[in-house]
Amino acid sequence: MNETFTWRAEIIFHGSAKDFNKMTKTLEDLPVEIEIPEWVDRVAHLAGCMPMTVTKLIPEEMLRELIEGMPELQLIYLRDIPGGIRTAHIHVEDKVVLLDTERFSVFAGEVAQRLATLRASQIDDYIKVMDPINRLAPMA
Repeated sequence: MNETFTWRAEIIFHGSAKDFNKMTKTLEDLPVEIEIPEWVDRVAHLAGCMPMTVTKLIPEEMLRELIEGMPELQLIYLRDIPGGIRTAHIHVEDKVVLLDTERFSVFAGEVAQRLATLRASQIDDYIKVMDPINRLAPMA
């Protein structure tokens, strides 16, 4: 009789970068597959979940101000396993910078404004430009 079995659960990690990196190494060494259901239909994941680097959206001086004094992490990412840091953060070069609520609000607002402006300059259809913006409106 085959003595192998399948066990399934959701893992939510809370801890330091050191502990995360230890967990990553352990999981990579074990026979596990990890799937995050909400990410299944997404295209290839990029750090920060944005299709472009943060430096293309935020002026360098503003970025420096946003990350000044904030905790910086060096993480080992799980290869081919989708997932994401749920704590407010920005990916800058090879590090993750955690942000407090105030700085994250500034960052998110700036990114939203720049993406909306870029969208309006490249798309000539009102509905296609405004649809993603309108999805944010119920939050106001």
